[in-house]
Amino acid sequence: QISEITTTEKGESNIAITSSSGTTTTQIVPAGLQLLVKSGDLVKSEQPLNIDPNVGGFGQEETEIVLQKPARIIGYLAC
Repeated sequence: QISEITTTEKGESNIAITSSSGTTTTQIVPAGLQLLVKSGDLVKSEQPLNIDPNVGGFGQEETEIVLQKPARIIGYLAC
């Protein structure tokens, strides 16, 4: 269970997780990442706590490609 979420001066989120046996551990989530959990939520082992932009593609979505030099991709255009 998420027992507490605090934010540091750097913007990181410290998430305190208390297990069913009463043991509390802390997970630090870097600044800028959106959390998927809130205080009081029940979580399971290996459940993501945040939306990680680096999963499956280094955080870059190819929603828009800007062409800077047409000569660089002339081989692609010739096909």
